[in-house]
Amino acid sequence: MQYTKIVGGNGLEGEVPISGSKNACLPIIAATLLTHETCILHNVPDLTDTSHMLEIIRYLGSKVQRLEKNSWSITAQQVNYQAPRESAGRLRASVCLMGALLGRKKQAIVPIPGGCNLGARPIDLHLRAFETMGVTIKMQEEQVYLSAKNLRGTTLSMEGPRGSTVTGTANLIMAAVLAEGITTIQQASKEPEIGDLCHFLVQMGTKIHGIGTETLTIEGVDTLYGTEFTIQPDRMEAGTFIILGLLCGNSIAVTGTQRIFLQSALCGLFDAIPHMGEYCHWENDTLHVSHAEKMPPFSIQTRPYPGFPTDLQPQITVLASQIVGTSYICDTIFPERFAHVTEFKKFGMHIEQRTGAIYVHGRTKLQGTSVQAMDLRAGGALYLAGLTAHGETTIRGVEYVDRGYEHFETKLRALGATIERMEA
Repeated sequence: MQYTKIVGGNGLEGEVPISGSKNACLPIIAATLLTHETCILHNVPDLTDTSHMLEIIRYLGSKVQRLEKNSWSITAQQVNYQAPRESAGRLRASVCLMGALLGRKKQAIVPIPGGCNLGARPIDLHLRAFETMGVTIKMQEEQVYLSAKNLRGTTLSMEGPRGSTVTGTANLIMAAVLAEGITTIQQASKEPEIGDLCHFLVQMGTKIHGIGTETLTIEGVDTLYGTEFTIQPDRMEAGTFIILGLLCGNSIAVTGTQRIFLQSALCGLFDAIPHMGEYCHWENDTLHVSHAEKMPPFSIQTRPYPGFPTDLQPQITVLASQIVGTSYICDTIFPERFAHVTEFKKFGMHIEQRTGAIYVHGRTKLQGTSVQAMDLRAGGALYLAGLTAHGETTIRGVEYVDRGYEHFETKLRALGATIERMEA
């Protein structure tokens, strides 16, 4: 077991490059199974989640070769349809193997996916979509068995009780690209990561109309081809470092992304925080962020894109604790995603919890403490709290952070953070 020690309370400055997007990369890796030709992916982040997904497709028959840092060659000439139970079962994005294997093999056996515990995350919309395409589904011993003689185009909505399902949209897209006829997805997820998957598939030879909108039309084709593709930057990593800059940045320069992309991909963050322009300014494609000393309190509800992202909810809670007044944060996507509140209170944060929402009373002088990461984004937020707090903080459960932040501690040290990974 590993843990991290942080000595906080100091101003940070320097340049931080944003890595490739975890949430875009994982379904794209799954989508390489749709062709027998070679796909070359660039800007693949070095994460435990991407390592697990590469391990899974290698198990399924793909030849996987690292070309250089963050670049991989994948050739799926021969593919079997049963995903490895252990490695696929612990990765939420492994659910996307269903659509990819159905498209390629017309059958799939995939474990019910795991990942971070954020509350109820059913896959019923995925399965309903597959059924309308002619797929027979059986669930047995924590595994999903899917088979179809032929996949046929369909028309249906991917709207769930808390918004459009992102992985459900990705799954249906991958099943549809090699199906017979036309598939129309209504209330499709508009997340930028879905757009990246669509652009990758278009380069492979499929026909997708309406990319970036809530209505996607996919014309099935007979064959997909290999391609070379660069994964988009990780907007959640960028958002985390932007919030860090607002917390304790003398001047943090966010690089590795284009201004037009980041402003669009993180519009929910930029729109939610009052007077954001007073603390952030652009120089070409570099965003400079400094400490927000006099920011007013805010009221935020997480929403599907283009709303405020649920994956930045824990981080924005840390910022709220450093603002004079009371801020309101409601998570409409994962109303149970507040397990981190107990850990935040150990720093001295004043937080009142309600059903699906919290009230954060600031400004609070945070004190270093010992805390436990509960999931990926909450883990990242604990790092922000530790860097803001005075004294020493010990964070356990850092393996969650390794799932989604590439070389997080190295990047933080480059900004001047006093941080060390330890062995228990």
